[in-house]
Amino acid sequence: MKIKVIDNFLSSVYMDHIEDLITSSTLPLYYNTSTLYSEEYKKGRESPQFTHTFIADEKNHSSFTSHIEPIVFNFVARTEALRSKKLVRCKLNLNYRDVSFADDEYFAVHTDFAEKGVTALYYVNDTDGDTLFFNDKYEIIKSVSPKKGRLVYFDNQILHAGSPPKQNMYRSVINFNWI
Repeated sequence: MKIKVIDNFLSSVYMDHIEDLITSSTLPLYYNTSTLYSEEYKKGRESPQFTHTFIADEKNHSSFTSHIEPIVFNFVARTEALRSKKLVRCKLNLNYRDVSFADDEYFAVHTDFAEKGVTALYYVNDTDGDTLFFNDKYEIIKSVSPKKGRLVYFDNQILHAGSPPKQNMYRSVINFNWI
């Protein structure tokens, strides 16, 4: 599977709804000291972020999961390969502006799961802070810029990393993992 990008993945009304939810004081966000749950990475730099877990271990972990279900249903309907897989994790990642990162620095390079599957990233807002994709020599092979309503999906074994925004206040991505 290649790295695929779909713009305007949702209606503009629903894109606004998701962004409003993320920026409201209703959705609880939790501080994490790093962007990964593991300390195993070879390239990149860690940074704190805020998260909200909707689904973990295939189970609902949030009273707000219904807000992201249209993204899931729309994506599964468009992607034949997902029909035999299970959504094992879905979480929001929110990174604030971090000017301490040099222009060529990014978060920790990683893959999402040991088991083969599909990762999808839904970009909640227009911002900077590209998602970078790497080959096995840690060379950048593709860069995807965050754009409100954009969805990028790829084989979860592809090395990738986000990067912090420097021009905008925050970068918000909803991460979906199917295995």
